[in-house]
Amino acid sequence: MPPNSQRADRKKLTWLSIGFVSYFCVMLYAFRYASTVPYEVFALCGVLNMAILLAFVFTIRRVHRRMQGEGRAEQSQVSQSQQSIDSDRRRLKGLWIGVGLYSLIFLNGLRLGFAYAGSI
Repeated sequence: MPPNSQRADRKKLTWLSIGFVSYFCVMLYAFRYASTVPYEVFALCGVLNMAILLAFVFTIRRVHRRMQGEGRAEQSQVSQSQQSIDSDRRRLKGLWIGVGLYSLIFLNGLRLGFAYAGSI
C-alpha cells in the first residue's frame, strides 16, 4: 500500500477516536436530562446509543486491522510502522475499556428502567 493510504488510515483512526470520545462526552452531559423523557423514549434512545457506539468501535477496529496489515506488508519501514501500531493498540485498548464501561452503564440503566417502570 502506498504511504498516502497509511497516512489516510491514521487520519481516519484519529478522527474516529475523537468522534467516539466527543460522543461519549455528549452522552454524559445528556445523562442528567434522561429522567425527564418518557420511559419508552429513554429505552429507544438507549438502544440507539448502543448501536452508534458499537458502530464507532467496529469501524475503529476495522481501520486498525487494515493498518496492521499494511504494517506487515511494508517491512522496509518496520520501526516507524511498529511504533504507530503500538500507539494504535494502546489507543484501541483504551477505547475497548470505554466501551466496556459504557455497556455496563447501559445495562444498569436498562435494569433500573425496568425495575422502576411501574413507578414512572
